[in-house]
Amino acid sequence: MLGDRATPLPPDTARVFRAAGLAHLTAASGANLVLLLVLWYGLTARGRLPRCFREGLALPLVAGYAWLAGLSPSIVRASLMVGLALVLRWGRHPMPPLRCLLAVAGLMLALDPTYLWDVSFQLSCAASLAILAGAPPLSRLLTLACPALPPRVAGWLAVPIAATLATAPLVYAHFGTVAPWSVPANVCALPLVAVGTWLSALTTLAYVLWEPLGVILEWVTFPVVWLLVQVATRFAA
Repeated sequence: MLGDRATPLPPDTARVFRAAGLAHLTAASGANLVLLLVLWYGLTARGRLPRCFREGLALPLVAGYAWLAGLSPSIVRASLMVGLALVLRWGRHPMPPLRCLLAVAGLMLALDPTYLWDVSFQLSCAASLAILAGAPPLSRLLTLACPALPPRVAGWLAVPIAATLATAPLVYAHFGTVAPWSVPANVCALPLVAVGTWLSALTTLAYVLWEPLGVILEWVTFPVVWLLVQVATRFAA
């Protein structure tokens, strides 16, 4: 959940994820932050907490996650985007996500132009731009190409496909290689990443509240992580 800065992977495992085109899953990213917020709103939506209280706690949750994850450029970009969206939502002046991305990226470059040459910043912005601008038309294209495909499934498939295709040129430029099976690998890994992130967050919370529950959830989380490693191993072969 916090990426390899908090819990470094064994070199062999990191190599397998790179070969499968899943290296981005070993680092904390905006996707983890969004999944964490989905979990937060899901847990509190049916409770009796006032809406202002639920949404008011979302902002420090975002800031706390960014700090724990190491404040990499990709995390800073995602945190600023989510924070800006939350503040504008409270003020009843929501901003389109694409405009929000451009505003945050412009602000970060204005404050520190060296971000432009940072690999994580480039990949984060490229993936976000592809998801926001490219995933919706790609989802419609998938639905037209396969009418039997449910729209929700098409939308789910379009996200990793758009992000992977958009970042492939940057990955090749910086690392000299592109995993040939990265698109299907990311499609298969996406649900495991979501479940693993939610279980990791719940495990952390459980350890704080009652340690035996944390131990139980850790054992529940292990098979999900194991499956994710198996997906990476299969596509890296």
